[in-house]
Order: sequence, then structure tokens, then C-alpha cells
Amino acid sequence: MLVVSLTASGAGVCIGPAQADESIQRASIGMEVMQPTIDDKEIDGSVVYKFPEAFAAGDGTALFPTQCVLSLPNPAPTLARHPGGVLTWGLRGGTVLRQGDFCQVGNGLLYMQPDGNLVVYDENYDPGIPGRGALWASDTFGRGHHASFQTDGNFVVYNFFGTALQTGKVPSNTWRIPDPGYALHVQADRNVVIYASGWAPVWSTRTGR
Repeated sequence: MLVVSLTASGAGVCIGPAQADESIQRASIGMEVMQPTIDDKEIDGSVVYKFPEAFAAGDGTALFPTQCVLSLPNPAPTLARHPGGVLTWGLRGGTVLRQGDFCQVGNGLLYMQPDGNLVVYDENYDPGIPGRGALWASDTFGRGHHASFQTDGNFVVYNFFGTALQTGKVPSNTWRIPDPGYALHVQADRNVVIYASGWAPVWSTRTGR
């Protein structure tokens, strides 16, 4: 597993898993958008996008480490700050969350679980206590194979056979004429939101606090 650390310049610094929890480069809290880069990948085919703890602590609400774990291939996520001040991970169209993939920042965690359910958790999440801290779920337990934030702007959970699952929670039904500004944001305030250009919200899990 490759760890990509974000720096103040927006470049990605690749460090080995043994170094992942060590103190790494400090960054300016004033950076609005940062884009990591990928130079290589490990045999398990997943990448950790990570930001130094100093940035998360400066946000004032960070209880989860600021990191995304995504299987490859996937577009790199962007660490950004909403105009209202909330820190977010932005996932671009074409991002696929496979079982075990997750993004977490501040008090929010979006997790595509190995059981097929896509779940939003708050800071009370405990892997040893099923359901603890759960705020929202796709209701795809036992059926979901992966979640896809598609290039058409729709957020869909598919089964193993590639059939879109309809649960009332997913799909998001946000398909539209291609808009490069569309992005799925996992936010530090526990909300997961799809924004159009200009930070205009078009869908959310309604879990923000």
C-alpha cells in the first residue's frame, strides 16, 4: 500500500507504510485546494492519500486522521476547504469505492464496507461495535459490490453483476449534462455532498452537524 502525503505546495510525497504515522512535512492551514500525485503503487493495488496531522488539528474538529484509502485505478482525490470553512475530501467523477475503501476527515467517515453497505459514520465509529456511530447507509448490505461516483454526476452502488441497486438511498439521481465542476465531497462536519460548479449542492446524505 502506497502512502501519499500532501504538502503545502500541493505535491504528493510518497512514503512507505512503516513511515505513515511518523511526523511528516508541515503545511499551511491557509491552503484552499491541494492535489496529491501518484508515482507508483504497491502490489495490493491501493493508495493512501494523507495529510499531516498539523493540518487536521488546525481545523479544530479533526478526530479522524485526514486520509483517503482508494483502490487503483482511481482519480486522485483533492483536499479542499468549502467557502464556509469546512475541510473536505473531493472525489471526482470516475471515482469507484471498492469494498474496504474509505475517506475520512474531521468528524466524518465514508466507508464502503466489506459487507457491501456504504455507510457514513461520525467520530463514535468503532470497528469492534457494529453500527456504532452510523449516521446514514445505502441499505445495500450483502448486495453492494462497489460504489461509483460516475462521470455523469450520479452516485450509484452496483452489485457484483454490474446492476445498479435501487434502495431509496441510492442512486443519488444526480446525472446531468457533463459539468467538470461536479464532485462528491466527504466533509469534516459528517456530511457527504455532491456539489455542482460554484459549490452549489445538488444531493447530500443530510448528516452534517
